[in-house]
Amino acid sequence: MNLEYSLQNKEYVRRAIEVSIHVDLMVLLTAACLMMLRPFLPLVAWGIIIAIAVFPAYRRLRNLVGGRRYLAAVLFTLLFLAILIVLLAG
Repeated sequence: MNLEYSLQNKEYVRRAIEVSIHVDLMVLLTAACLMMLRPFLPLVAWGIIIAIAVFPAYRRLRNLVGGRRYLAAVLFTLLFLAILIVLLAG
């Protein structure tokens, strides 16, 4: 019985070490990914803010073009690209 308990205990310890190594590697991988993405997070945040702010205008434009989503998306993209070019040129 003592030998069986010792083998179960060793298996438990081995499994605990394996799980802790996997968790540590996942934490390191997550930290590395966040460090690589950190310079882009403000841009992503601004993109989300702008997308939420202009969505009602996009819906209005979509209704004006008869519910055609792709046409409305292309027109909206061209409109914002023109605004961006004018702002950068001026």
